[in-house]
Amino acid sequence: MYRKIIAVFSVVSCLMFHFAGAQGFKGGFSAGINLSQVFGDANIGYNKAGVNGGIFTTRKFSDRFSGLMELKFSQKGSRKNVNPDHGDYTFWVLRLNYVEMPLTLRFYWTSKIIPEAGFGFGALTGKSYDANGVGVPQQIFADNYRDFEFFIHAGGTYMLHEHWFASFRVALSAASIRKEHIPGFNWLNFRRYGMYNKVVSVFVAYQF
Repeated sequence: MYRKIIAVFSVVSCLMFHFAGAQGFKGGFSAGINLSQVFGDANIGYNKAGVNGGIFTTRKFSDRFSGLMELKFSQKGSRKNVNPDHGDYTFWVLRLNYVEMPLTLRFYWTSKIIPEAGFGFGALTGKSYDANGVGVPQQIFADNYRDFEFFIHAGGTYMLHEHWFASFRVALSAASIRKEHIPGFNWLNFRRYGMYNKVVSVFVAYQF
């Protein structure tokens, strides 16, 4: 499975660089950080830190609109720290690593301020968890997660320079990242059942 995923994304990477050299297209690379949580894990807060980074190609459709296609690595998951002052000794960290392809429509409000929104697909390339075994809910264990994720995102970009920009983005899974129903935790989700990645990302990019 992972070899097929790597092969597909390698082909996509080559195509992106090919398009970046075509008329009207620009390309570049980005790097940043994620703060993430998982709806449905009986925990609240963007406590799991991770990294994101990859390559992209972009093309302007008009003076006001452009499209952005990215291929990037993104670390997601959740983290629950102990809180001895409140008698809470439960600890866990859930790590979910994805290779993903966000597709974004950008609106040039000004030449520097660019609101944006879109959707994307991700392939789960790694998963693990650590826990101290004290009251850890069953659903965070790193098994039975879906191999693929579909998500929506929105945010904004600020042009720092002709070749540099900084972006802020919030992304949310559009479908559960687990395969099965999680009894007893429905109230934690806006949907009928399941678990959902929610990620706040900040990244800086260089555009050729």
